[in-house]
Amino acid sequence: MSNHLPNVKKFNRFYHKSNQKKKIIVLACCGHFREISSIDKKTFDVTFKYSKGKYKYIQTIRKNMFGKEIYIATDNDREGESIGWHLCDTLHLDIHKIKRKGGVKHFST
Repeated sequence: MSNHLPNVKKFNRFYHKSNQKKKIIVLACCGHFREISSIDKKTFDVTFKYSKGKYKYIQTIRKNMFGKEIYIATDNDREGESIGWHLCDTLHLDIHKIKRKGGVKHFST
């Protein structure tokens, strides 16, 4: 999963040419896709809502993720870590089972 659609097109072209044996699908969440809707003042529980126009990207990822290995590739900064955390939370991936491979987060579903 990548943040940017132009990168997704490049990755898909590259992987389809170089790796005919293994089907690889690269998808994008297109950056920050959730924002804070409300915060409970007593428990500090946060409720999120999808940012305008971003829900369709998450639905595409959700439809293509089950029974597959998932790699979350984000920028190596706190914004990228935040996007990765939100993807894990939204897609119900166990963040504690992340395997790091060269800065790429890896899951098996």
